Amino acid sequence: TGVQTCALPISVFLKPLKPHPSMRNLLSATVIGFTAITLFGRPGEFVRPYLIARKEQVPVTCQLAAWALERIFDLLMALLLFAFALTRVQTSGMHIGAKMTWILAAGGKVGGTLGVAILLVLLSLRHFAEPLRLRLIRALRHLPEKRLAGFEKIINALFQGVESMRSDASLIIVLLYSALEWV
Repeated sequence: TGVQTCALPISVFLKPLKPHPSMRNLLSATVIGFTAITLFGRPGEFVRPYLIARKEQVPVTCQLAAWALERIFDLLMALLLFAFALTRVQTSGMHIGAKMTWILAAGGKVGGTLGVAILLVLLSLRHFAEPLRLRLIRALRHLPEKRLAGFEKIINALFQGVESMRSDASLIIVLLYSALEWV
């Protein structure tokens, strides 16, 4: 079902923190989260990461990072689909004029290029996450010790949420799930 398809990428994002997350917990949090979105709109988006974090006993900030990655992958798939559609306007049989056809095809190529660039940034994030994390913490060294400790905890948790991207298999699985959802 759609809910199960949406819960599967979450299990991939949880692997570095919890190798065997409970599918039951993920499914119930996903159903409740989707219900919250229906009832409360976009603010309900945060219910699912919160519930997953509580049920699976992982930091909420890690789940917020995983949620952000999900949104990035969703936007990437939407961009690539839109770019593909724009490049196919000419073959659709619509008569919109040569200039407009060229503009739409060029827009599709720009969108496709942007999508590939975003994918490359995600791939590079896998390899440069630790140096970036250390650089961010180093940049905050001027803060009082108590505040620095708080920010360091948040930054570490956010980067833990991105850890799922370190594995080639995990990245491919998440890309395939995202493509499957959009298909």
